[in-house]
Amino acid sequence: MALKNSVRSSILIKMFAIGVLAMLLLIPTGMIKNLINERSMRESKATMEVNNKWGNKQVIAGPVLTIPYTITDEIVTKTKDGETKAQEVVNTSYISFLPEKLNFNGDISTDLLKRGIYEITVYNSKIEVDGEFIFPDFSASNMPDENAVINWKEAHVSFSLSDVKALQGNSEFDWNGEKYDFKPGYKTDEIGLALKGSGLNVPAPVSANEKGKTYNFSFDIDVNGSDSIAFLPLGRETNVSLVSDWPSPSFDGSFLPDERNITDTGFEAKWKVLELNRDYPQVWDGNPKQNIHNYSFGARMVVVVDEYQKNTRAVKYAIMFIALTFIAFFFVEVLNRIQIHPIQYILVGLSLVLFFSLLISITEHLNFNLAYLISSVSTVLMITLYTKTIFKNTRLTLVQSGILIAIYIFIYTIIQLEDYALLFGSVGLFFVLAAIMYISRKIDWYSVGTKRIGDGK
Repeated sequence: MALKNSVRSSILIKMFAIGVLAMLLLIPTGMIKNLINERSMRESKATMEVNNKWGNKQVIAGPVLTIPYTITDEIVTKTKDGETKAQEVVNTSYISFLPEKLNFNGDISTDLLKRGIYEITVYNSKIEVDGEFIFPDFSASNMPDENAVINWKEAHVSFSLSDVKALQGNSEFDWNGEKYDFKPGYKTDEIGLALKGSGLNVPAPVSANEKGKTYNFSFDIDVNGSDSIAFLPLGRETNVSLVSDWPSPSFDGSFLPDERNITDTGFEAKWKVLELNRDYPQVWDGNPKQNIHNYSFGARMVVVVDEYQKNTRAVKYAIMFIALTFIAFFFVEVLNRIQIHPIQYILVGLSLVLFFSLLISITEHLNFNLAYLISSVSTVLMITLYTKTIFKNTRLTLVQSGILIAIYIFIYTIIQLEDYALLFGSVGLFFVLAAIMYISRKIDWYSVGTKRIGDGK
């Protein structure tokens, strides 16, 4: 009996048992982490399915003027009889020219599509493209002039979209006042490798007797997409102007806008990129040696609040929830001589773990802030009512409830302060430790024991 009372009164064993219980509660917390990851993957899969049907990220490249030329070589071979035989071989190559001026004026309207419980952000972009080419200067290429025959009749313009199936109708290509229809695909493999994506091509009448001439072009694009839209600076001077109703853009790529205006109702942005800002030339013989997509730039329609990310961050603080709550119960037990059974600690701990399950499930239907409020109030209320039956003391119950509320407010603040989370958390825990040290400064840990209220003095 004496041994039993000694074990019951042992503060070290009590602390060890509480620590073990806290660590065991991390097992269901890990299961909730896996649940959040699984739900996040389901959201990503739903987003991918919608985007594949509506339109994926769009990277717009072009237009590029390409002109083929042929070189006839004479190959001499020997027959079995020792005689020589000459044979002509015609090789076709391509030279591509970039525009002198290239302008994109886009109007992007966003929309939310639903797939089950998930909302996916998509957009429709109406873009006006115009600019000018100058008469091709073949001296800037590696074409051997003395042997080459330029095929002016096969001159064509190529244009590229990442996801051409998202085009919303035909577009006419205006070349110096003449209208032409785009055809699908690339006419040369070289230009396809350079521009990537899905190709469009259209004839571009150019003749040898037009030296010094300027060729003006224009066309419109009506295309769907998702997540982002980007452009390649293929002009000697490339100007991009975007207007959108999306209030939280992220400007990505190699170049930031020269001008931007972001409001609660949308954004406006303008870029100006020069030939000197990139490392590939205005004329390609075959295809460029550099990866021209390294210089893409544009805007991304960022979803500001990632609910699953916030839930993941909340679960990372699970050990802090459990530890601070158990510490509060432990000090109430020590300072007020109330004996709390390990089973009661487990039930309180499971209530804390259940909070995260409530949070993720409610977040999928409401925003994170409201879900956090509902889940935390429900959890605090449940623990408070249960604590009342343990403490049998209204004042101690209210103190414990206040501590729980403070813990939930503290963790919520850390979750919201992304950039200052570490600083705020470290300072907050510093003051928590200081409070614990202050409260426990006069406790004689060697003689402390527990005694249930109602059992005597």
